[in-house]
Amino acid sequence: MKQIRTNRILIFPCSISLAKSLILYPYDFKMVSPVIVPESFPSDRVKCILPLLIELYELEGGDVGWWICFIIDLQSQKFIGELELEGEGEKLTFSLSFTDAQTEKEFVSEVMEGFFYYIHKIGIAQMIQTEIADKRFYYKETLKKYGFKAVGVEGDYCLMRKKIK
Repeated sequence: MKQIRTNRILIFPCSISLAKSLILYPYDFKMVSPVIVPESFPSDRVKCILPLLIELYELEGGDVGWWICFIIDLQSQKFIGELELEGEGEKLTFSLSFTDAQTEKEFVSEVMEGFFYYIHKIGIAQMIQTEIADKRFYYKETLKKYGFKAVGVEGDYCLMRKKIK
């Protein structure tokens, strides 16, 4: 995956060296990073996934059909979120998280716009989907604006899909 840049944000894929730094040397990474690293970054979910991603990269030697991308607010020069992607071809599943609810409200539309533009441009999948907690109302409404439809509910989560082609 290539980086996505808008006027306010940069979304870029996590390299193997960045993944190793975040797992093996998190304190050092925060000290030397040219970008502000909040305490809540990376999320616990991503911290759990990074070792597996490192192993897959090392075994496969490249593209493994699974990416973790980080989102930076260009004005404040701060990490503000994560975008996880899995799959290609028929279906691409993604998960988007932000460091806090206010940041989500401020940036979710711009992140989605950049992400969807990229997905349409490269034609990576015929359908994209995400599972979203019902309490993330603003995010859910933003997805609906971009043509996502709720296709299933399980507990407090809703599966939303959008056809690309």
